Amino acid sequence: MRYTLILLLMIVGLFGCQPKEASKPTQASIEATYLKDPLILPIAKEYYQGKKPAETPQTLDMLDSLFIQDSLRLRFYFAATTKLISQPMSFRDIVSIYAFKFVRDRPLMFIAQFTEENPLINSNDAWGVWCLNIAYEAMQKNPNDPFSELNAIETSMKNRFRTVSVNAMEMGGTFIENTRAKIIKLQHDQKQDLAPQKDGE
Repeated sequence: MRYTLILLLMIVGLFGCQPKEASKPTQASIEATYLKDPLILPIAKEYYQGKKPAETPQTLDMLDSLFIQDSLRLRFYFAATTKLISQPMSFRDIVSIYAFKFVRDRPLMFIAQFTEENPLINSNDAWGVWCLNIAYEAMQKNPNDPFSELNAIETSMKNRFRTVSVNAMEMGGTFIENTRAKIIKLQHDQKQDLAPQKDGE
């Protein structure tokens, strides 16, 4: 009886000492942490919360923040920028320059937003938005050969992805292919818009 009691006490003690799993933070709590962060630009918080695009110095400051070294706060700036570039605007030419430069110059950080599952974005929607904006900017930079501009991003990715995971390399290749498809669609749409309309159409 005595040994049985000791054994039971040991079992209870063993299970009582097991580390408890930390509860996963909710979407709301993650957002609240960023929205309360005094080091994040107020304009980024406004865009994240649905502000309509406005061509102001503050907007450009937020786009400049895509190039900060703080990877955690970059997550928020990426999410805010994604919400900005997903909206119709009159100054897309300016915004797309920043988006293109970010993907070309910081491809590791760009792909990390998807491989590390940035909790502040819907990955599928964000992926499509960035493909479209990069396709748009490639066509603006070189209307005669936008694919050469896309090649510059692909080269940058290959140079920087040599020491990272296979998953990142595959996602980089998929991004290039998806963006190439967007360019082809944009070119097709342009031709349709420029085609003379037949009588009755």
